[in-house]
Amino acid sequence: MMWIIGTLFALADPPSDPWQDTYAEGGSLGASVLARPTWQGIELGIDDPAPMIRKLRDGGAAEQAGLRAGDIVTHLDGRPLASPAQLLERLDALSAGEVVWLQIMRMHQAQPKIVKLQLEARPKPLRAIADQVKGHVPPELSVTDFTTGASVLLADLRGDVVLIEFWATWCAPCVASIPHLRTLHEAYSARGLTIVGISDEPVDKQRAFAEARRLPYRLLRDSEWSTAERYRVTGRPTAVLLDRQGRVAEVFFNTLRLDDATAAVERLLLNTSR
Repeated sequence: MMWIIGTLFALADPPSDPWQDTYAEGGSLGASVLARPTWQGIELGIDDPAPMIRKLRDGGAAEQAGLRAGDIVTHLDGRPLASPAQLLERLDALSAGEVVWLQIMRMHQAQPKIVKLQLEARPKPLRAIADQVKGHVPPELSVTDFTTGASVLLADLRGDVVLIEFWATWCAPCVASIPHLRTLHEAYSARGLTIVGISDEPVDKQRAFAEARRLPYRLLRDSEWSTAERYRVTGRPTAVLLDRQGRVAEVFFNTLRLDDATAAVERLLLNTSR
């Protein structure tokens, strides 16, 4: 299981571009529980015995400070850390602008590394941000269909109700969403619902996973995770539901709730205009 952290589609000034970051009061390194999203995305494994960084958002302060995926944070300001939860608890007590010193262990390096990091403001709550992008056309896709190698654009999907899920094979909440996605596909694909899963993982890994579980919906590869970055996705799974005109109708975080997704899809399919 993962703690999935991050922000999505943060709205900025000017409001004509709803795909930029805005920040609220408070601060954090970028790791927190889902209900308290932070300034950018760091994924920590909740079941890991130590706070190991699974992924960082490109270009963020944590990455610029020298942190890398795979680093294990052993100390915060000289105090040892016993678990991911302890790291999150201590960071949540701090404010934007404060400087912290992290001691990390890095693979293939015998000596610990000290990293200085200035905390930034945390973003608005995920739900508030998601509500502000509803009705907007999302950024263009930069993905390929790994079965054909062809690029896929939003225009290729317009006319259908489209559910885009950003996911990964290693993400437990993503895997837990699969039965619900399968149910939606079987119930509504003939009526105009298209489901696509987007991951940055290698083609062979996705193909083997899809074949083993007989996934019935389309999988696309975002090799550089650039589409996810433009969509401001820093937590997996995140699912974006588009209406037939290609506008954002709903955003779902964490494991997909079938009742909520079904109600939203049913509502959009009633609009038969293409």
